[in-house]
Order: sequence, then structure tokens, then C-alpha cells
Amino acid sequence: MFEKFILFTTPMCPTCTEIKEWVEESGKAGMVEVIDATTPEGKEKAAEYSISRVPTMVSLDKSGQKAGEAFDLDSIEEMLENKTLKDY
Repeated sequence: MFEKFILFTTPMCPTCTEIKEWVEESGKAGMVEVIDATTPEGKEKAAEYSISRVPTMVSLDKSGQKAGEAFDLDSIEEMLENKTLKDY
């Protein structure tokens, strides 16, 4: 089971905007930390989790280790709805 979700985005990514809006409208905003991957802090966090594209949702397990990734709205929605590890 996933314990935390991090969504990496950039301001110029239209898909990122769509996914951030879905997260807010779905009532799941409290489950997701959104990180702007263009900021110095965001770049550092993206490097920590080996993120090379946006949007990317990372799920973390209880120990804080990366347990899964999702890259599009359908897989992100499934990840948040199910909160279980799948092949994303």
C-alpha cells in the first residue's frame, strides 16, 4: 500500500495542469504533494527520485522508498483510487 504521492509538474506543461485540476476536483489534493520541477527545490527532489519527464506521479511506501510511477491521467487516477502497487 502506498503511503504518500508526489506529483512532479512544470508550469508550461498542459497535461500537468489537467492532472493538477483533476486532483483538486476529485478531492484527493490532501493525498498528493505537488512539486514544480522547474524550481531549485523541485529539481533537487526530481533528481532524488530519478524523474526525467512531467507529469510524473511517484508513490512512496511506508519506508519512504519509491514504489511506483504513473505518467498520464488514467494511470494517476488508478494509482490514487486503488492505492496499491501496479505496473505503471
